[in-house]
Amino acid sequence: MKLINSKYLSDRKNEIIKITLLILCYFGLCVFLNFATDTYVVFDAGFKGAGKDMLLRNGRPIIGLFYYLFDILKISNENVYRVSAVLSLIFLELAIFIYSNQLIKYIENENIRILISFVSVANLYIIEYFMFIEKFGFMLAILLNVIAACKMNEFFRERKKHSYIQAIVCSILSALTYQGVMALYIILCMPLVFVYAKSIKTYITNLLLLIVPYCVSAAMTILLFLFTGSKRTSLNEGYLANLKHTVSAFLHFLYDTFGLMPKFFVGGVFLLILAVILLLAMKCDDKVLRLLHLMIMVIVAVIFPLATLLQGSGWNAMRVVYPLASIIGMLLLELAINYNNEINRISSIKNAVNAVLIIFLAFQYISFNKIYIDKNKNDMADMVRAQFIGSEIREYESTTGNKIKKIAFYYDSSPSYPCYSGLYYNRDMVVSLFYTHWSDVLGINYYLQEEYRKSEPSEKYKEYFSEFNWNSISSEQLVFEKDTLHICNY
Repeated sequence: MKLINSKYLSDRKNEIIKITLLILCYFGLCVFLNFATDTYVVFDAGFKGAGKDMLLRNGRPIIGLFYYLFDILKISNENVYRVSAVLSLIFLELAIFIYSNQLIKYIENENIRILISFVSVANLYIIEYFMFIEKFGFMLAILLNVIAACKMNEFFRERKKHSYIQAIVCSILSALTYQGVMALYIILCMPLVFVYAKSIKTYITNLLLLIVPYCVSAAMTILLFLFTGSKRTSLNEGYLANLKHTVSAFLHFLYDTFGLMPKFFVGGVFLLILAVILLLAMKCDDKVLRLLHLMIMVIVAVIFPLATLLQGSGWNAMRVVYPLASIIGMLLLELAINYNNEINRISSIKNAVNAVLIIFLAFQYISFNKIYIDKNKNDMADMVRAQFIGSEIREYESTTGNKIKKIAFYYDSSPSYPCYSGLYYNRDMVVSLFYTHWSDVLGINYYLQEEYRKSEPSEKYKEYFSEFNWNSISSEQLVFEKDTLHICNY
């Protein structure tokens, strides 16, 4: 399965360097340890146990196989994190380079080609994937989707069956790695569907052929869930509720984007590019086909990424609806490929679109690095807090002779959820280990190298701690009782 011509590879050193610098600028900080609350669960279960969970509960056997390999090789938790980070950067760079390599047939300007590829693949919502230890798996799934899109493009261009089969295989492998990125393949291909459509009939045929690999992959995923007995498909709340949730997710993307961009900025960019395409389409001879394509392209780019919300097995989180954010790159690619001649004749439109692209990437860079800074601050505060608790435990044990075995957790009258005050980004991606029930005691165990068990909170201390309102850690938040520590989160 040849994706990159060797001569092209040697001739495109500057392009490789540019993509590498982009990757390092936007995601290089992921190599430094910063943990999601889920990471403490993985560390506690061990990579053999985490691999089993990936298969049986999450339906991600390929990530599970990597976890089993880490377990066999006896790689330490921290080194697995670093290996995962390096692999994720390599997979993402390959994805962007391979996609850019395909676009060279349609876009001559190297810088524009790279930036459009970057916005399409390393889109705004990709940042949440870099918060998890299995980031390598997310990036591998994205890479497989990009390869599937490139093979599909080859099929449209050359009509060779083996390219179509390869697209299906890559799409299936992607779904078995991580299901949340499956729709990326379709979005990356949508502008190319039109290139090889000479009539509405050909266009519809191309569109149906494009969707088949997605449907096959989705079917494989459902069968895997049924075989393993996973409950990830059992969250349906009714079709009307799911539809409202789906519409809300798209509107949220346009005006808020989980706080990653200034409010309404993404919506403004989306409407601006859409308006430019609409204006140019109206001036073309085949405007009926172009308008039909534009309408279908937008509908597909919205519906497929939100499919899990529509059928009730997901929720509106960046990692769940990641492909939706590629809609900006898709529209930019539509302009660059299908309206290249028109744009070149109107320099003001070309300059305006290029300026919007640069501003968009600048905001994305600032936002991503704010999150990395906050993640490191959050983890440092968690570590200091855990070490303070450890110091108090040792003092209690040395004074009383009692051995602490259990920890119960409580909240004061106004807990600072989900993270510490004074951070740039105080939403779901930056969460203290003390504020999720699955990570509180496991996080303390990690930093103190202990094996404390979690105890049920008592009504007595619930009432006691509810009368306080702390803003920082103090000894008053810790109450020792025989072999149990009662901790109040502030």
